[in-house]
Amino acid sequence: MPGTRVATGTQAGKTKKTQPGAVRTPRKKAAAKAAPPKAGRLAAVTAQIVAPRRADASALVEAGRMSAAGVKRMLQRCQVIVRDTVSELRGVVQLMQHVGARSSVAQLDKLAIALLMLSISSLRELAALASTTQRAALDILATRLQDDLMAFRAMRAKKG
Repeated sequence: MPGTRVATGTQAGKTKKTQPGAVRTPRKKAAAKAAPPKAGRLAAVTAQIVAPRRADASALVEAGRMSAAGVKRMLQRCQVIVRDTVSELRGVVQLMQHVGARSSVAQLDKLAIALLMLSISSLRELAALASTTQRAALDILATRLQDDLMAFRAMRAKKG
């Protein structure tokens, strides 16, 4: 029977002409080949992927908090240093007024050197405070990076 119509489509009402003697082969769907993933296995894989990223995010948040707290402490210390310096300068000005112009001019070099030394020690103190707080924040991130690297190496060792 030449020109017979055989219904082979998935949509109703559509037909396709086949040649006489042709053998119809059923189509295999790609989804039918692969077994659907089990819900428990999918959840386990997702947890393996998500848990380290959550730990990374919490480490970043903690490092940010530590860094912000360090900056806040540094600014507070700057305020204290400025207050102390201003009060010392006021004391020097009052002392200069009581002693007189000749004596105060003679002591001006000593006062300038003392003020310079105070400024240098304050800068060193602030630099040490800043580096300590930032080092602590970076240590948190370095620890997290090491953990991720170890997990990657373990995963790679399993596959290899």
